[in-house]
Amino acid sequence: MPERLSAAAALSSVGEAELGKLARAAHLLDIGRPAFGAGLRPHRTRSGQGTEFLEFRGYYPGEDMRRLDWRVSTRRGRPHVRTYRDELSADWQLCVDHSASMASPDPSKWALAVQLAAAFAYVLLHAGNRVGLVLFSDRVHGLCPFGRGRLQYVRIADQLRDSKADNSGGGSALSSTTTVLRRGSHLAILSDFLKPDAMQADLEKLRSPGRRIHAIQIVSPSETELSDPETRSVRDVESGERVAVNPGASRAALSALRRCQRDLKDFSVRSGIRLSSCTTTDRWQDVMLRHIAVVTRA
Repeated sequence: MPERLSAAAALSSVGEAELGKLARAAHLLDIGRPAFGAGLRPHRTRSGQGTEFLEFRGYYPGEDMRRLDWRVSTRRGRPHVRTYRDELSADWQLCVDHSASMASPDPSKWALAVQLAAAFAYVLLHAGNRVGLVLFSDRVHGLCPFGRGRLQYVRIADQLRDSKADNSGGGSALSSTTTVLRRGSHLAILSDFLKPDAMQADLEKLRSPGRRIHAIQIVSPSETELSDPETRSVRDVESGERVAVNPGASRAALSALRRCQRDLKDFSVRSGIRLSSCTTTDRWQDVMLRHIAVVTRA
């Protein structure tokens, strides 16, 4: 089993210089950003329903169809809406899966989730947004209220530094976050999405008109490869029980995982969720850049 990397050790590799470089590409994520008027001081605004035109951007399912610009949509080959400069910057909630599957069989899943959460927080805050953090499994384990600026990044990093995924028990239930989610907030979800329906039912509950949802699926290479054919039983990390493995079960489980990943990808495309995936062998910097590329192509 891979050595457990603490959250503190994982965060030590998330450096300010690399975060700064990443933040300069933040506008490609369509997460909201400071708009600049006269002078050099940013006004904390986001695209809204005002009178000053800001830009065209891709249409999100559930938005008001009256905002569509048909001429630009035809020219660019997909729906685009007009955005205006008038509202306060957006609220973003980082939802990080805290369940046992994020620590087993590969503890580095949790380490990578912590790094990505810190990177997302930095980029979102740099863009002038308010950001909060919630750690969840089948319940809420930790919560950092919304805030802005550098001090908020320190608060979020401190909570991540003190966290660790469960060793057992606590299945993934994204719907458990609904008790703490702010109405109108956008979501950035970090999870392995290892449920029979890949959390599609929970994601559907969280969708609402105008809400943007970004998601990164984190899996271990050991979960995408066939296990030892001699293995007779395995321990379910979220129930703690030993589960018998029948001949051919490993191949069937792998096939089910791949089908689940395809279903999640198809669901995300239909629902306007910006989804990318990675494995624990990836560097957090590469994962974030790949997610930006996914959003840019959407």
